[in-house]
Amino acid sequence: MSADEVARVSDPCSYAKTRVGTPCHVWPALLLSILVSALCYIAAGPTLGLFFGTFLLVTLIVPVLQSGDATLRGAANIAIGTCAGAGIVWVCAATQPDVYLSDCAKSLLVLGAYVLALLGIGAMLLRIGLAPVAVHTTTIALGLAWLSWPVWLSPALESAHGQAIVDVLVPAHPLFCVNGVMKQFGAWDHYPGLAYPTLTVLNQDVAYRLPTSIVPAVVLQGIGGLVMLFFCARWTDRRSPSGPRHVRGHMADESATPGG
Repeated sequence: MSADEVARVSDPCSYAKTRVGTPCHVWPALLLSILVSALCYIAAGPTLGLFFGTFLLVTLIVPVLQSGDATLRGAANIAIGTCAGAGIVWVCAATQPDVYLSDCAKSLLVLGAYVLALLGIGAMLLRIGLAPVAVHTTTIALGLAWLSWPVWLSPALESAHGQAIVDVLVPAHPLFCVNGVMKQFGAWDHYPGLAYPTLTVLNQDVAYRLPTSIVPAVVLQGIGGLVMLFFCARWTDRRSPSGPRHVRGHMADESATPGG
């Protein structure tokens, strides 16, 4: 068996990236994203629930897709596949009334920034030496905590500093930004089962306004995620004189040359 065949069999993902040029992470990310977005479409229809549900389920799949790969190429492939998959379903939803392509495009930018933030957090946790399973769990927990802070932070929002906290966090929150883009569906906290006092005190004890721009969310999460990813890449380059090496959970193919 030739060396090329051995590489293809032993590490198909690396072979695909180095020899064929087809990124391995793209296809799982694309297919899973289509699946979870389609499930949200089936469950909620062309409503705000479709977009909120996609964010929620993407939080669960992206850290697992990263799977110990903290490289820039791996992160780019996952982000592209995830956004493309969600975009396909959202464009289908745009054929229905009250869902517009321009709104889907803006929401997709917010989703892309959020995915980059998740990947950046995962890369940082990998670089400090956490095992992949611990990285997955921690990243998912942080992502869900960020999405759901209007619920679990409600007791603190009733304090004297509650309004200041809301004024800082709301403009950068991805779900508030998507709701701000899609005002035609109404505010999320008015939906049955989500209104005060069931889950949150927002818009009751504490006032807030939906963001008028997606820029704060895209900048904070997208740029923040990219900074973390580039930092991890530079950190690897500096620590390895022979160039980037695989992180914990992945073994590099290092074969000694025979004969010398």
